[in-house]
Amino acid sequence: TRMCFSDTCGVFTPEAVDHYFPPIVKALPKGIELTAHFHNDFAIGAYNCVRALSHGATHAGVTANGIGERAGNASLHQVVMILKELYGVELPGFKYDRLWDLRRAIERASGIAMPPHEPLIGEGVFSHESGMHTAGIAIHPAIYQFIREETVGGTHRFIFGKHTGAA
Repeated sequence: TRMCFSDTCGVFTPEAVDHYFPPIVKALPKGIELTAHFHNDFAIGAYNCVRALSHGATHAGVTANGIGERAGNASLHQVVMILKELYGVELPGFKYDRLWDLRRAIERASGIAMPPHEPLIGEGVFSHESGMHTAGIAIHPAIYQFIREETVGGTHRFIFGKHTGAA
């Protein structure tokens, strides 16, 4: 009932997705769905999933926290937030504000900690120390932070240190 296209080496480029997915989708028999499963060796697994969806793939083969072989798989948090924030595609019923909770649960269950600067769900993503950033955030959060922390269930922090400045 479903075909899975897998880039298990993580070497597909977005241009390759644009080239190969339309004819694959067109060649599938009626009623057969297509999963796009990309590994993240070059940090483009999530974007490749989104590109494949734009060409007719019906499922994104993603994992929580991007856990997978070698460099991992396309991350659920990255795929859903690229769709929502960059393309305006909101998944009905998806609880975006639980992404940080999911990250923490997966960290506890797997023993694999996410880097603090992991896009969207890392502990440091909504932290600001530099004077320019903290001053901008105080004026309006969108100056230095496109995504509001509550969108993904994150926490906003100001870090006072040597880069903070007088403002």
